[in-house]
Amino acid sequence: MREKLFGTCSHQALLLVLCLVALSTLAYGQASANIVGTVTDQTGAAVPNAKITITDTDTNINRYTTTNSTGSFAAHELSFGHYVVRVEAAGFKVSERTGITLNVNDTIRADVSLQVGESKESVTVEANAIEVQADTNEVSQTITQSQVADLATNGRNVI
Repeated sequence: MREKLFGTCSHQALLLVLCLVALSTLAYGQASANIVGTVTDQTGAAVPNAKITITDTDTNINRYTTTNSTGSFAAHELSFGHYVVRVEAAGFKVSERTGITLNVNDTIRADVSLQVGESKESVTVEANAIEVQADTNEVSQTITQSQVADLATNGRNVI
């Protein structure tokens, strides 16, 4: 009777492996971030069909997209790390935005204003300023390792 309820050992092992695979894919999707933005020219007009290359500088993995008719673009499900956004469009200088750091669940806005010129010329913008999250209504903060180490445990052993 017991064998009929649970099956053989090999069936149990297969079921366990399938459950672990399913749970690992759910856990992987939790650590992602987004880069969104709008590409405009010097007058503020949208630049449609601009080629966007988003490069993770830690792994050198590229993500490609293009702007829509309103000049907007979005790259979702990016892993956290350091990124460069490169924008190319016919009749404009190539523009790069560097120094973009994504943390878990961030949505960073990387708007780009293109300058008229040949695509052989390029403009690089360093993104070091503190950015305010205005694209979603969530409030979050990344806790650093030193902040966790400084937490008061009131004499309790947390290990």
